[in-house]
Amino acid sequence: MRKNFLIRILKGKKQVRQQNEFLNTILESLTHPFYVIDANDYTIKIANSALYPGQLPEKATCYMLTHKRDKPCNGRDDPCPLEEIKKSKRPVVIEHIHYDKDGNPRNVEVHAYPIFDDEGKLSEIIEYSFNITERRKMEDELKAERNKLQATMAVLEGGVTIQDREYNIIYQNRFLEERFGGLGEKCFRVYEGKEETCEGCPVEKAFRDGKCHTAERKVVMPNGEIRYWDNAASPIRDAMGEIVSCVELAKDITERKQAEAELKAAQGKLIETARKVGMAEVAANVLHNVGNVLNSINVSTTAIREKVTNSELANLEKVANIVNEHTDDLGVFLTEHPQGKYIPVYLTEVSKCLQNEQTDIIGRLQVLVENVQHIKDIVNMQQSYAKVSGVEVQTSISKLVEDAIQINSAGLERHGTRLIREFEELGDVEIDKQKVLQILVNLISNAKYALSGSKKEEKLLTIRVYKHNEARFRIEVADNGVGISKDNLTKIFSHGFTTKKDGHGFGLHSCALASSEMGGSLTVHSDGLGRGATFTLELPFKPLNR
Repeated sequence: MRKNFLIRILKGKKQVRQQNEFLNTILESLTHPFYVIDANDYTIKIANSALYPGQLPEKATCYMLTHKRDKPCNGRDDPCPLEEIKKSKRPVVIEHIHYDKDGNPRNVEVHAYPIFDDEGKLSEIIEYSFNITERRKMEDELKAERNKLQATMAVLEGGVTIQDREYNIIYQNRFLEERFGGLGEKCFRVYEGKEETCEGCPVEKAFRDGKCHTAERKVVMPNGEIRYWDNAASPIRDAMGEIVSCVELAKDITERKQAEAELKAAQGKLIETARKVGMAEVAANVLHNVGNVLNSINVSTTAIREKVTNSELANLEKVANIVNEHTDDLGVFLTEHPQGKYIPVYLTEVSKCLQNEQTDIIGRLQVLVENVQHIKDIVNMQQSYAKVSGVEVQTSISKLVEDAIQINSAGLERHGTRLIREFEELGDVEIDKQKVLQILVNLISNAKYALSGSKKEEKLLTIRVYKHNEARFRIEVADNGVGISKDNLTKIFSHGFTTKKDGHGFGLHSCALASSEMGGSLTVHSDGLGRGATFTLELPFKPLNR
């Protein structure tokens, strides 16, 4: 019987030893420190090697191993888990700074659990700690970034707000807080005074499709002032990728809107000035052309007057008077009288002379008629263009170019310019005739002056009309005149820039504005001084049969 008792004891000890070995294996498998502390004297009764590798020092305490100190932790900043459990009788979780075996500090999260004896008194506590150094580092960095972000948003001149899915304001920066307040309320009620989401709300769109959206808004401030905001909204997602809120930035663009309105008004005035300058340029060329025709008329009328003044009609009247004096003996007078017998010969010669004078005067009168008709045509053309300002009408591009050439014809002829036409037949198109005429008159006039300043014997002006692609056509005005320097190419369309002694610097600038207004462009190319220049007007191609 005693033998069986001993066997049971040995089996029990073996089981205890196996259980201890199993428990030790479990403890050693843990990668974080695990230990049991005596509640009376802080000594460590059991610990795994994650806390202290090797044999524990005799009477090693928790504060000695984990804090490298000679007395227990205390105070608000360094509370002792054991003391906290003594007060609450409940498990606690506390963040501490522990030191590893090499003395390096690390942030740890300490979990402490009480163990009570049979009488309910605290006998030990179980502690295990997690190294949260990297997490704390990330949290500190995140906090620093959050502080930077909050500081930045606080001083922004615009508004920053975050709204939840119900459009409640869960954050707003100082700009909005000082002007509106309303944290926790509906954004549309606080900022717009409405009872539902605003039309075109960028936040609503961001919630709907998860993308960033912008919108310009007219906002009535609490003091009644009207301001304009440029709002941008972007969704905020949680760890699962679900949209939980939205951040909205509001930038005050009132000054920009006012500047845009002023700029638009100034551009309108500039375009109107450009139109007037263009018409003045056309009118000046028309008047110049008319002046040349009037000079021709003046030459013709002067010649006619001189012909009539010096005509033989005056002498014919004298012969007639002599004949009248000899009506009674006219036959004898014309055949025998020394003076009278020359009258038939004189009349024959006078007849021939008067016929020549008549032919010459009729020819000069025909020139007068043609020149007067030319002036009428020029005036009618000018009037026809003046009636269609700012309106697209049906017209032939070739005819339009010819009209521009005609307006400049006097100057081109005077400078001995050889004109080359390379016109592709484009048919009738819809176009603003007046604007195009103004541009072409200016370009041809500039080419005329460039040619007049050139020392080349042959002065060539080439005008090309062709289709660039299905949607655009081009008109090129190319000359072999003085050319344009590289520096001037970059500023030739600038307002006020000119190379003419008496130029106003508005011609090409107004042409560029007009081309842009028609949806086209005006460009220039030159290989340099003395190598001519080519101006290209490109416009939308709008054929009538499209």
